[in-house]
Amino acid sequence: MLDKGLKERTLVFQVDLFDSRGELPGNLLEVEQRRKHIVYSSRTRFNTDLYCERQRLRHAIAELVAELPSQDQKSTKLSRLRALGESHDIAIVHLAYRRAGYEGQDSDYEFSRRSMLEHWQAGRDDVQRTLQNPRWHAAYDGSDGVLLCDVAADSNVA
Repeated sequence: MLDKGLKERTLVFQVDLFDSRGELPGNLLEVEQRRKHIVYSSRTRFNTDLYCERQRLRHAIAELVAELPSQDQKSTKLSRLRALGESHDIAIVHLAYRRAGYEGQDSDYEFSRRSMLEHWQAGRDDVQRTLQNPRWHAAYDGSDGVLLCDVAADSNVA
């Protein structure tokens, strides 16, 4: 979805219901719980990492084409490369649910009213903490056109 028609600076809030980070498991039930969280979260992270790599490549192509003499930039032979290099800055703010210490291995299918209210409150708290932190809307450094931000992970907030 991020690759479709974005031509200007973009801010994305990525929400992940599972977090790949966590405590070292102490028993087999905790091992299974960690495994689930890692599996569910890794798909999101894989897609983000792949997008960022492509974005950095587009940014590098755009910079390379801009360095060429103006007569070479107009070459029809470079038109495909120029099109691949269409780039814009993007900030991806990652919001991941950090589970409560008492949650068990059923966290991927336990949808009681109480747990949903707790999850929603945790999400609101994470968004509030993120919006109050200036890092997520800081100026881009221009190095590769991508800013990744996970305020809760960066500040070790549980």
